[in-house]
Amino acid sequence: MKWLSFEAVASVAYKEFLHIYRDRRVLLLVLTLPPLFTLLFGHAFETGELTGVPSLLVNQDNTPRAQDFVDIVSKNKTFAWRRGSPEAKDPADLIANGVQATLVIPAGWNESLENGDPKPLLLYVDGSDINTADAVEGSVRQSLGDFQLKQRDSMIENLPEEVFELGKQLPVQIRKRFVSMMEMWGINRKVLYNPKSRVIDYVVPGIIGLILQLLTVTLMACTIARERE
Repeated sequence: MKWLSFEAVASVAYKEFLHIYRDRRVLLLVLTLPPLFTLLFGHAFETGELTGVPSLLVNQDNTPRAQDFVDIVSKNKTFAWRRGSPEAKDPADLIANGVQATLVIPAGWNESLENGDPKPLLLYVDGSDINTADAVEGSVRQSLGDFQLKQRDSMIENLPEEVFELGKQLPVQIRKRFVSMMEMWGINRKVLYNPKSRVIDYVVPGIIGLILQLLTVTLMACTIARERE
């Protein structure tokens, strides 16, 4: 029984192979669609470092400290910055400004840092591309962290000598804990099974199955049209 079913499948496959071989249009589809789909889906799923995102930077504070932050964030390769006027009426209108993100340093930001109650920066991102929006926010946070670290080091350097003398009187264990709190705690990350974090490496089987599915539907449509002819 199994042998008969195998013969039936083999005969149908042989018939379809002859049809494909004789019909040059279908043969062309069979030869061109798999590599074309592989390139299209592979490019769609491949992710890399995001660079050159069109962005608008509006500095409404106009203080030396705000300019220091602008200098740091301007070096971030994620963005292709355009400077906006501090009097811009609607920096949140991304479409009108022709950008995917807008970063606004609010007026009084420097004063809020001095008072110990910092105002948050305003970041407008285009949510139609979730991956880009998350990457843009992460890059801004990274630049803000670098700026905060620089400000912390500057504050420590400008402390009066009396503070350091008082610090020397603290127990060694307390001083070590204080130094530890002032530094960034690290994480040793080891990525297993996909060390390069390439999305394409583990979606290839799904891409192959999707290509076979699309190709099967296409060939079936061509077969039905051919039988009607």
